[in-house]
Amino acid sequence: MRRHDDLHEGRRWLDTAREDLRAARMLRDAGMPAHACFLAQQCAGKGSGRRVPARAKLEALRR
Repeated sequence: MRRHDDLHEGRRWLDTAREDLRAARMLRDAGMPAHACFLAQQCAGKGSGRRVPARAKLEALRR
């Protein structure tokens, strides 16, 4: 069960990273670069795996 939980948690973080990136692009286009940079940084942190369990990242990459 642990592996399934890790995979679910990893996917949840990656989904959130994608949402952050989408929002950052919208803010950039709206002329709000400081807010866009903040969300882009959040996206990078979540997408780089600092908070994503390693096993979940590997499983997500296999798909």
